[in-house]
Amino acid sequence: MSMNIETLASLTAKETGLSKLDTQATLKAALKIIPGVVASGEAVELDEFGTFRSQMRSIREGRNQKTGDSTYRTHLTSFRDRL
Repeated sequence: MSMNIETLASLTAKETGLSKLDTQATLKAALKIIPGVVASGEAVELDEFGTFRSQMRSIREGRNQKTGDSTYRTHLTSFRDRL
């Protein structure tokens, strides 16, 4: 089972006593901000939930799937979460 933002907002609103619209707006804003903060190099730590951070990956050999030719990938920054 998966939960969408509307269901999460509804449950959070019941728990906090805030309106569903305010809760949904707050959740959407937080989910919009987190990737930008991580992209700037900072970690986002949410107590009792997890930590989100970026990770630099080194140069490595890759392969073109159509032609089979090898190529080198440059440094890659990936989004990493630790729940």
